[in-house]
Amino acid sequence: MRRSFVVWQGALEKLTKDPKLDIIIIGTGAMARDAQRKLRLLNLNVSFLVGEHEDAENGIRHYSCIAELKPIERYFFVVCEEDRRLTSSAQSAMYKALGIATTNHPRVLYFRGLEPAEPGDCYYIDAQMHEILTRNDRSYVKYGNPSKDSFNIHIYGSCLVSSILHHTRKPWSEWLYEKLQAEDFPAVIYAWGNPKLKRSDCLMQLLRDGSPNKADLVIVYAGLSIFASYQVLRNNLIPVLVGPYSPPFVGWMHNSYASPIGNGLQHSIDSVELWKMQQRIFCALSRQIGFTFWSIIPPSSITLPEEQSYRLTKLPVGYLARARQLKQDILSAVDSSTLKDYTDSFTEVENIFDMYISYNNLTDSGNEIIAERCKNDIISTFGKKMKEMRD
Repeated sequence: MRRSFVVWQGALEKLTKDPKLDIIIIGTGAMARDAQRKLRLLNLNVSFLVGEHEDAENGIRHYSCIAELKPIERYFFVVCEEDRRLTSSAQSAMYKALGIATTNHPRVLYFRGLEPAEPGDCYYIDAQMHEILTRNDRSYVKYGNPSKDSFNIHIYGSCLVSSILHHTRKPWSEWLYEKLQAEDFPAVIYAWGNPKLKRSDCLMQLLRDGSPNKADLVIVYAGLSIFASYQVLRNNLIPVLVGPYSPPFVGWMHNSYASPIGNGLQHSIDSVELWKMQQRIFCALSRQIGFTFWSIIPPSSITLPEEQSYRLTKLPVGYLARARQLKQDILSAVDSSTLKDYTDSFTEVENIFDMYISYNNLTDSGNEIIAERCKNDIISTFGKKMKEMRD
């Protein structure tokens, strides 16, 4: 019987550039096994699969073996991301061994499945925001049961927050709920994270979808990537992005619609001023509706302390310095009572690679550290008041 299959030309060129390399496949599911079979048909050296457990009979090695691969230059990695929660630890170990967390390493190739649709029930393009992922007809996950005495926390952000699409066993919002429970703090947490949600989309989601559920604390957990030069549009305060990270439908529209397309009035507001204006809107809503508002800057790879950031990304020192300066300018311009800087959360960590499964997404250990810090902030701010209410 004749057998045929398709391999994207770019992937094939990358895989066959040096046929002497040993190929390690990260993943143990159907996609990983299919990749192993097909690469062997190409006479490539595919040693074994890497997963969360040791299974010599089925050719699976525990991800701890990656640290023992010497010299690392002999190996090429194929990452099969059917479910990142099952490969996150292995990816972290891979980046640690390679000495850099990047998606375009010359000896790393990614095979991705149906994400982000697969982990949820429904995936669609929202008319007023970007992609929306739902489970049980909700675009959020709720931890805890609301009551008249519960403290309701709403957390907004992108996949860094998401409890539907998450890359580790638990998102930090779930860690936070468990830690507050252990402190006997009666919290209910609504985690609203979605794949490509930007800070301005969080505002729209809060206004449109979050208002029916009473909020005592609203947290926007969003980094500085929205202010990268290739993402900032000089149109509108709350833009619909049409650049590299725009929804597929918007991209299709721009490629097929021949008439002029408007994105709002032009402006020359710089990134810091844009952040300030968005922050003022959130704060005005907090006063009108009656909740406390916090904006948290997460520890992204480009805003870590200088030594950690360079070790993780190997990006030019000048680029990283500009990112840190932008963060500092925002911190100086915005009221410190509503803005929290978590970018130094890993200063006591011995090896920064233990915190990241990619240049931006955290491991379970990283998520737990963020949750612990947020828990401490919540307890120190609201703990006494909640205790008095219950007494």
